[in-house]
Amino acid sequence: MVSRAHLALLLAGALSGCTLTIDSPRTPPTNSCGEDADCDTSRCDREMGICVADTTAPYAFNVQMVLPASIDEGRPALVTSSGSFAASGADASIQIAVRAPVPVTGWVREGGTRPVEADVVFSPRTTVVVPVAPRVTVTTPGVETAGIVPMRAHEFATQLVPGLVYDVEVRPRGEDARRLAPTRAVLDLMGGQRYDVTLRPNEEHFRLAGTLVDLVGTGHDGLEVRAIDESGRLVSSVATTSTMGEDEGVFVLFVDPAATNWRLVVSAPPAYQEAAAFPTITVDPAVLVYEGPTDDPRVRVLVPVPDQTGACLAGTVEMPGGGAAIGATITLRSRALEDEETGLTGTFSLQLTTSAGASPEAPIGCSLAPLPPGGFEARVLPGEYDIEIRPLEPEVGVYVEHRRITDDTVGPVFVLPERAQLSGILQRSAGEPVFDARVRAVPLNAPLPGPRTDEASLLNRANETITDPLGNFRLLLDVGVYDLIAEPPDGSGWPWVVRPAFAMAAREWTEVLDVGHPIAVRGRASFDDGALIAGAEITAYAVVGEAGAERAVPIGRATSDAEGRFLLLLPPELR
Repeated sequence: MVSRAHLALLLAGALSGCTLTIDSPRTPPTNSCGEDADCDTSRCDREMGICVADTTAPYAFNVQMVLPASIDEGRPALVTSSGSFAASGADASIQIAVRAPVPVTGWVREGGTRPVEADVVFSPRTTVVVPVAPRVTVTTPGVETAGIVPMRAHEFATQLVPGLVYDVEVRPRGEDARRLAPTRAVLDLMGGQRYDVTLRPNEEHFRLAGTLVDLVGTGHDGLEVRAIDESGRLVSSVATTSTMGEDEGVFVLFVDPAATNWRLVVSAPPAYQEAAAFPTITVDPAVLVYEGPTDDPRVRVLVPVPDQTGACLAGTVEMPGGGAAIGATITLRSRALEDEETGLTGTFSLQLTTSAGASPEAPIGCSLAPLPPGGFEARVLPGEYDIEIRPLEPEVGVYVEHRRITDDTVGPVFVLPERAQLSGILQRSAGEPVFDARVRAVPLNAPLPGPRTDEASLLNRANETITDPLGNFRLLLDVGVYDLIAEPPDGSGWPWVVRPAFAMAAREWTEVLDVGHPIAVRGRASFDDGALIAGAEITAYAVVGEAGAERAVPIGRATSDAEGRFLLLLPPELR
């Protein structure tokens, strides 16, 4: 986060060669009052001592509450959601009562007998629109943990909010991830209970053995193989190819027999990528040639190797004003392809980094020349590609292009765009700037409204800044759509200013953000047994968007005190 240091503004004037120094105010302007006359058209809430507003256009909001973790009670930080409440003013108050968390313990075992190392993820279902679905992940300890009897190992313990339905995913870890597929279930939690998980035994999985070989029949070790379903979920163990006997590139995969329409994914871990770029490949099993008996299928998966197949793509990336863009990340993704040489179908992706320049140790690649600064090269399977280039420099924009690659392409220059500039002022009135406020742009990764198409808007990135002593702010943004949120300093008594779906379509734009008097919503957080919740973080979200495409935008935040009380200061309007 940008430092909130108080700045001094130095103005050099031409009059008599004088220099005038204006010190910034010591504290930001605060919302305070003693009577209605202090509040313009709003009214004074004398109990709180702040001006509050009533809105002519009430809106609904949801609430998400983060319960603080408790080491003494063995409770992780839990998230619960509720809604819908009305922001209208008129001394609004809300009561948030949640059921007290209950203990959930259990073990994870293969076939009900053998302990398994795993992560157990509990994701509560909710009908409340919130930005992130809350989840709790617990990990079973290993048998090596001191003081744990082996058959008592791999047990987990946590606390969850009852009265909810949880989607549960159990993900084996370590060596168990090489021989067992994840499992998924549904837990309707009514109270504290044991929740023991029995994983399908290894011998009940669909076993698929095979080799990864290139066009000349050489096997390749160190590549990862897994199976995913149509939604992209892992439905198998994760295998790493290795040498078995005299055969290189051998893998053994165990697939959940209940999974359908799955695909093989072949990729390279980071350590492999350091030596040579390798694409991520999705393989349709329908094109594989099965060998051996039907009860022990083996496959040979042909993988493209840079020196043997594909077209060479080599080029350079430049900064907007010229000069090499060093360290930029280039991602190439095929939309759909079918490689005649290997028989691969599906998708192909590859990630590269632009060079700092030629070095004596660097090998000569497919371009047959040393890489210049900002240069890159790789072999790709012929097809239609989305090319995305992300620079290291925050002031430079994202480059996006569609390109058909069928033959060697050497020499193209990709010039990165400058980021657009959003300037503005956060003010209470023309003469009362709000400084030391956080202004942030949250990307929606959505198309720009209207007929204009700019693929880069789907990849726009977040940015934030702090207003200066005159309330000014400046944000460098990618062209795209954002939720623009200004948060005055805590304790100032001012609400957030929220501009949902703010379209940044111009290269330069100025926006004036006026801070109005807040809609004050008092509340109290407690458990259903009456126990008050102290230290809970309560965030209010407005629900925006059309039916079926609603989303949540944060509009205010508060923390409950020792008596469970909190005060939300919400914007008087959303636009």
